[in-house]
Formats: sequence, structure tokens, C-alpha cells
Amino acid sequence: MSTYLVERYLPGIPLDGIRAGVVRCRRATAEMRSEGLAVRHVQSLVVAEDDLCLCRFSAASPELVEEANRRADFTYARISLARLIRPARRVTGARPRPAGKEGAR
Repeated sequence: MSTYLVERYLPGIPLDGIRAGVVRCRRATAEMRSEGLAVRHVQSLVVAEDDLCLCRFSAASPELVEEANRRADFTYARISLARLIRPARRVTGARPRPAGKEGAR
């Protein structure tokens, strides 16, 4: 499955209204999965000062993400294929050594 980012610009919509839309998206994707469709709402972020809501979906196609948002009746500006970048596991030398383990000097 691929990752898709849904951009929403929602000026004047209170946080509770955005939260309700996110709940509808979760319900819509759960319903779609029960129908055998590969789509899941993963998470949402709100940038209040920009009236922006970003929702991350995992799906087999952008059409499934579009359908989920249609069923949820949650307006959006666009759907984009996205890549999740995970940080490296550990950078050499970045962890401090535990106290008392330096050895005798």
C-alpha cells in the first residue's frame, strides 16, 4: 500500500468541526475495509494559524482515498502520493556513555 497526503484548507472551521471530519474519515475507511477495499486513515495534523489540516492515508490507490473523503463528506484541496521518511536508527557516537563505564584512568 502507498501513503497519500490529503490537504485541507478550512478557514473559519473550529477544531471540533475538523475533529468531526476526521472521525467521519475513520468511519468511512473502516466501512470500506469491511467491503474489502484497501484504505486506512492513519493520522491527521492541524496547523491552526494556516487553517490547514493534513491527513495521512494508506491505500492501494488515490481513488480509494478520494472515495473515503467523499463518503466522509470532508472537503479537500488535493490528494498527493507521499513518502514517509524514517530517521536513521542510530548515529555513531551520538549516545552518551553511562556513568562509571569509562574505565580506569
